[in-house]
Amino acid sequence: MKARRSLQQKRRRCRAHGALMRWLDRGGPMPTSLASHLSCCPRCLRRASRLAHAQAALTLLATSPMPANLVGRANDKALRMVARQLREGAQAEALRRAKPRPSLWSQIEGPASRATAAAAAAAILLALQPSVTMGIEKTRDQVQPLAQIHHERHIADDGLLA
Repeated sequence: MKARRSLQQKRRRCRAHGALMRWLDRGGPMPTSLASHLSCCPRCLRRASRLAHAQAALTLLATSPMPANLVGRANDKALRMVARQLREGAQAEALRRAKPRPSLWSQIEGPASRATAAAAAAAILLALQPSVTMGIEKTRDQVQPLAQIHHERHIADDGLLA
């Protein structure tokens, strides 16, 4: 119970907190009542010191000239950061690991085209087979009498060339 009370007491603001904030917003010389309070309240003095330093830094920042390429540099850094976050994100990792799922047509297309090509080749062979066979027979029939004449003229009965 005691610890709870002391925590509440620490969180409780000093009565001069509102006057301190109004003075910081308004600016100008510090009221004498606030100055006398800061001399006896170290907590408000620390707060006023921190706020005054922050306000001085913001004022200095507002009055200093901005570099010409500041917006461009800031945009470049922001884009690099966003790109890095996108590259390193969980969704990007999932995309890198994902395998594309082929469409039904592309799954059928490969085997179907191979089967179609094989059937076309078989049909061509079947269509050409009689003509090829006939051509071979005609060639044999024409060459056989020539071979017989060659044998009679150039080869002797003992099988040697005459």
